[in-house]
Amino acid sequence: MAVSGKLHQYRSFFVILALVSLTWLVADLLSTRSYQTSVKVLFTGVDTARYVLVTDDHETVLNIESDGFTALFHHITRQHKSLEIDLSGILKMSGDGSPAKLTVATADYAEQMQHHIAPVGECTVSFVKESLYVTIYERESRGFVPQLRNVTFRFRDGFGLSGKPSITPDTVYLYGSRKSLDDIEALYTKAADIDVPDTGGRFELELEGVWEKHGDLRVSSRSVSIDIPTEAYVECQQTIKVDFEGSDSVHHVRLYPDQVTVTTWVPQSTYNQNSTFRMKAVAKQQDNIGHNGLLVTVSDFPSDMRIKSVEPDRVQYVIIK
Repeated sequence: MAVSGKLHQYRSFFVILALVSLTWLVADLLSTRSYQTSVKVLFTGVDTARYVLVTDDHETVLNIESDGFTALFHHITRQHKSLEIDLSGILKMSGDGSPAKLTVATADYAEQMQHHIAPVGECTVSFVKESLYVTIYERESRGFVPQLRNVTFRFRDGFGLSGKPSITPDTVYLYGSRKSLDDIEALYTKAADIDVPDTGGRFELELEGVWEKHGDLRVSSRSVSIDIPTEAYVECQQTIKVDFEGSDSVHHVRLYPDQVTVTTWVPQSTYNQNSTFRMKAVAKQQDNIGHNGLLVTVSDFPSDMRIKSVEPDRVQYVIIK
């Protein structure tokens, strides 16, 4: 019985001690306190490809007055807090190549930071620095018309290109030193093999990163979009005479046969013009491969016409001296 009584006294003591400690802790957390904290500064609204942003203010210090609960909440979550300053509204370059020097009044952002630090509780925020200073330099620039290279567009039979494809953006800019810019001759797309649906479409093509060889160069866009309009195509056949092209020592050549039938796909909208278009068929002496004859090459046809077949694709020949 004596042991049980002592345990009861100890238990009561610890309960009272815990209640007193909790009361003291709550009272302490409810009291107002002042402290300082630092937050990261993120400058936005600047095209970093076109401009170089220079600042010593990557962090700034805040004076905060708040209750203990708010201070504890901020201490736990402060690694997620940052001050974002959008410079797009005050960025005005002189146009003569001189740098822009910007002054940002920190008092304009006190309310924003107060909300970040105490979204529920009460606090007062002020900045140690009254202003932040930023210097912005404009890089030298040069525009390039993006060019397609090693890009193949495959159309299903009965459909083909309608008009001309359009590329967006039509100009891609490189920014950096004049020396590096002068080393770049052109911007080309990466090789691609694309199946075009009957309704056409827009396709994203990456650019070859030739600027990456120069550490100071930046690009306005790493890719371009190409719009491929399509329309229905119809089949068309023409029989054309084959011309011979050979060395000067060959005086006369007779071809067998001397005509070929060329089957093409032409846009339905221009069928009347293309169906009577005179193409050129040539058999060249250097194309002679053993006893297979001379390969027939068809040229001088409209860019929107597609060659389906040439029959026969090779012709035999006899040299007449």
